[in-house]
Amino acid sequence: MSDVGNVRKLNEDEFFVDEKYERLFLVADGMGGHNAGDVASKMAINILRNYYFENIHPDMSLDEIKEGFLDAIKVANDTIIRASNKFDYLRNMGTTLNLVYIHKEDILFINIGDSRAYIFDQDELKQITVDHSLVEELLRTGRITETEAYNHPQKNIITSCLGNKEDYKADVYQIKKDNTIKILQCTDGLSNLVEHKEIEDILKTMTINEATKGLVTQAKVYGGFDNITLILIKLEEPRDTNE
Repeated sequence: MSDVGNVRKLNEDEFFVDEKYERLFLVADGMGGHNAGDVASKMAINILRNYYFENIHPDMSLDEIKEGFLDAIKVANDTIIRASNKFDYLRNMGTTLNLVYIHKEDILFINIGDSRAYIFDQDELKQITVDHSLVEELLRTGRITETEAYNHPQKNIITSCLGNKEDYKADVYQIKKDNTIKILQCTDGLSNLVEHKEIEDILKTMTINEATKGLVTQAKVYGGFDNITLILIKLEEPRDTNE
């Protein structure tokens, strides 16, 4: 679900759900002057999606898939930079990227920026990715508390994104697949406004469809200052893809 929120006129978030094979899930949060963020997020999602359909096969090893996606992310970064340098109205555009790929026995996460991926298991919500943000760096080095981080005035400053410079940071995580878990991906339009415990409580008490709508609604209740995008995945036994 993706919602423009209460304040913005344009939704600069973009997402992709692999509805056919249910393996790849992408979330991107665009940024930039003159509303160019929606161009950057669409570029990143389209390049990753096309690469996936043209090059990724489930019989490949997870290492091969991971390296392929990292190569495609570099292509996306270079493409966004070239467009930004070529057109004044796209100057300084960029985007976060949060990728989840479900593979046989494992789940692959790749993250650039402050869009997040969580897992929900045994009634507990655990954040898998680490934000590439100024506030996260201050928190990690002990210069602010978690409470100060949640209310920090510079929460929107990120330290890595696609399109800003060539040496972006991409974090890779891998966990074992378990059909008891749910996976939540979201932009900071959700995570900046709805606290960890409240997200956890919503996932505990609602069905997957109710929770998807409920999380967006709650972010809007708290102001909806940014676009709100989330993907909520409930793992089940794989379908026969030959059907």
